[in-house]
Amino acid sequence: MWTTSSFRADALVVGMALTAACTTAAVAPEAPRAPVRSVMAEGKPAGPRSPLEGPLEVGAASIRPAAAEPALLQRFGQLPYRSEDLLVVDVQIQRPLGDLARSALPVILLNERPILSTIVVDQTRLLAVVRVTEVPRGEVVVAVTRLGDSTVRSRNRFVVQVP
Repeated sequence: MWTTSSFRADALVVGMALTAACTTAAVAPEAPRAPVRSVMAEGKPAGPRSPLEGPLEVGAASIRPAAAEPALLQRFGQLPYRSEDLLVVDVQIQRPLGDLARSALPVILLNERPILSTIVVDQTRLLAVVRVTEVPRGEVVVAVTRLGDSTVRSRNRFVVQVP
């Protein structure tokens, strides 16, 4: 008979536990959580922009065979193509680039196509290498932008003859 009375006590404890669990759980464990406010979602502060964040204006540009510039090719490290198959795009910028650790990477544009091999030589000079087959013969329009931020695209464009 002791098992019957023990069963009633256990059922009472289990019932109380279920009642407590149902009343305290306001949200299911798998339910979506409330959105967390993120600093990244707010964007940049509305304060004054730095003059270095403006458009990158091209001061001068040239395209020449890479075989004539072996010292410049060393800056790019190991390249998968022969120097005879490459062209060097050299761009001078009118204003310094600023702090590259805090801003988007500058990229040279040829006919509105970004050259991802662009490197920064100094604060006012950019270099890139392209394959000869990727550049059309004749005139090419050279501009500069910042990778990931097309709002700072250069307003002036240079038309350069491809050798």
